[in-house]
Amino acid sequence: MTVQDNLEALIEKHKISYEVLPYYVLLDERPAGKPAIHKMIQAGFDIDLYAAGPEGPIGTEAGNEELRAIEADLRRVAREIVPQAYSPDEIETTPFENSVILDVHRNLRPEAALRIRITHYRGLAQPEGPIEEGILAGIRRRLRQLGVHDGQHGSGV
Repeated sequence: MTVQDNLEALIEKHKISYEVLPYYVLLDERPAGKPAIHKMIQAGFDIDLYAAGPEGPIGTEAGNEELRAIEADLRRVAREIVPQAYSPDEIETTPFENSVILDVHRNLRPEAALRIRITHYRGLAQPEGPIEEGILAGIRRRLRQLGVHDGQHGSGV
């Protein structure tokens, strides 16, 4: 079985889906002698990956262990879809550790989640641009190749 086959099997097993959201920063300028100016600037994108959680109760030790295993599988998928050529300054992967997301579209089914943030460090006043859009396009392309469903959180079932 190839790496691609293994990833596709994990994606199918956990019904992994994703959604893309804009990532904003709040710029707070305080010119001397003038009122503060607050600006929302889109500095990049967040890609949230979701994986279906355990079928049984998550408050039990077995349910928690299964959820940790699902989170580990989700991190494996994230490592494969994020281009290795990019530095942590451009892409940051953050698991939502010790938290469970309940999918309201699926009878409050627990889910593991992980966020991939695409941003830049050109200065807070600088909006996202072609570099961040290109990274996002590459990650979306890889997600499609693996069969990960795009769209509203929970729609990958």
